[in-house]
Amino acid sequence: GGNSPAACVPLVALGTQGGMIDVVDVAANAVATSLSVHGTAIKGLRWLGNSRLVSFSYSQ
Repeated sequence: GGNSPAACVPLVALGTQGGMIDVVDVAANAVATSLSVHGTAIKGLRWLGNSRLVSFSYSQ
């Protein structure tokens, strides 16, 4: 059936100096996706639950 829970995938999010976020699949030891979200260095990242990520960036 289609009511099985989704498989758990251990993910880590890494912010870069260039404003990119790399989401890494730890089990596969590979980048699952790369997101270009800011024009300056990522200053902070936080997971909101299992599937949402918030980030912030600013220049001084």
